[in-house]
Amino acid sequence: MFDVVEHLYPWELDAALRDAQRVLKPQGMMVVHTAPNRWYDQYAYPFVRGVRRLQGKQYPANPRALNVEANVEVHVNEQSIVSLRRYLERAGFTQVKVWLNSPPQHRSESVIFRAARHILFMWVPFKWFFEREVFAVGVKPAR
Repeated sequence: MFDVVEHLYPWELDAALRDAQRVLKPQGMMVVHTAPNRWYDQYAYPFVRGVRRLQGKQYPANPRALNVEANVEVHVNEQSIVSLRRYLERAGFTQVKVWLNSPPQHRSESVIFRAARHILFMWVPFKWFFEREVFAVGVKPAR
């Protein structure tokens, strides 16, 4: 499920994961990617927006409107590392692994911004809030 989860209401996601778990072979794997990390939007984005506005850049109040205006309407169930794990476990998946990552930024920045980016994206607990994408793998138990 790549870039699907955030578009499903909670009851739809529960049903989709249960159904996927049902049709997988024993020890089959469910792989999930979703973006953005809900904790980024909730906690890190206000900070990022403030810094970018100090730099004279226009950043909308709603992070969903940042790159794609349609996301305001269609992102109905964004996930964090904790919530996505819960969904997979509730659907019966085991050996669940959830992690965060972000695409490379390739920005031309000052040493201070590069250092801040390194700390915020690489160090726990900051990375839990600043990494943008959530990935997960779960396994259907053997019979």
